[in-house]
Amino acid sequence: MVKLVLLAMAISPWVHADEAASAEVSSTGLSFESAFATYQAYKDESTGDWREANRLVDHVGGWRVYAKEAAQSGAADAHAGHGGRQ
Repeated sequence: MVKLVLLAMAISPWVHADEAASAEVSSTGLSFESAFATYQAYKDESTGDWREANRLVDHVGGWRVYAKEAAQSGAADAHAGHGGRQ
């Protein structure tokens, strides 16, 4: 029981640290907002059906179509001039 009381006494200053800091800062005219005030917890999202994604890529023409688009947009020359041997 004594250990529990000592633990509570040790944690108490940390629990109210944000409140104390905001009170100190507001008296000086500055503003304070905790980084955790707008924190949003991680939410697992569904990824969808990978079989359907593969069918769509196959229907479009596969990886070769994506490679052709990249070559036409100039992405293939993105590393030109880096000085490597070719």
